[in-house]
Amino acid sequence: MAVAARALKTLLRNQNFPPVRAAFGYGSGVLPQASNDGGMVDVVLAVDDARRWHAENLERRRGDYSWLGSFGAEAVTSVQGRGVYFNALAPVRGEPGRLMKYGVADTDAVLRDLK
Repeated sequence: MAVAARALKTLLRNQNFPPVRAAFGYGSGVLPQASNDGGMVDVVLAVDDARRWHAENLERRRGDYSWLGSFGAEAVTSVQGRGVYFNALAPVRGEPGRLMKYGVADTDAVLRDLK
């Protein structure tokens, strides 16, 4: 498990995301399995201010967002509400052809859900 955690930390560092408080990965793209083909990376990012995070990420990685991103961070966070907003089929930087799905949630919401 420690190897997977280090690999995920390195992968996330290479994505040029705005600051993240915590992250966790799940699925076969993160956790090694016998039949693992290095598939899609699935991860949830806990951030302190989702609106600010999306605003900065839209500048860095606009192509990760659906059409909703063209309306800005306010629109994205209004859809996110108190939950998680996912960007799917985002390219993994540094690994041509590999994709990731990442969800963004306010740290407070993650902690509330874990109680």
